[in-house]
Amino acid sequence: MLVGGLLLFWLPFVGPFIAGVVGGRIAGSAGRGTLAALLPTIIAAAFVIIISLLTGPVGFLGGIFAGIGLFIFGVFHGLALLLGGFIGGAL
Repeated sequence: MLVGGLLLFWLPFVGPFIAGVVGGRIAGSAGRGTLAALLPTIIAAAFVIIISLLTGPVGFLGGIFAGIGLFIFGVFHGLALLLGGFIGGAL
């Protein structure tokens, strides 16, 4: 899904959707296709939160909010990828 998304980034909704369908089809089931679409967003948000732990209490609080915001942005931005992953897995 990552490679397909990078290759088809120039298509606003259709590119991530196609990448999601292909990745979901390779994943094999709707649940695994959806997880494969969400995993990069979860990893990026966790990385931001972990880095914020190293910066002290003020950085930690800001990092928590930044990580949550990154996750929400990633989910909404990757909605086409999620939909494609679910549909591709169901096929």
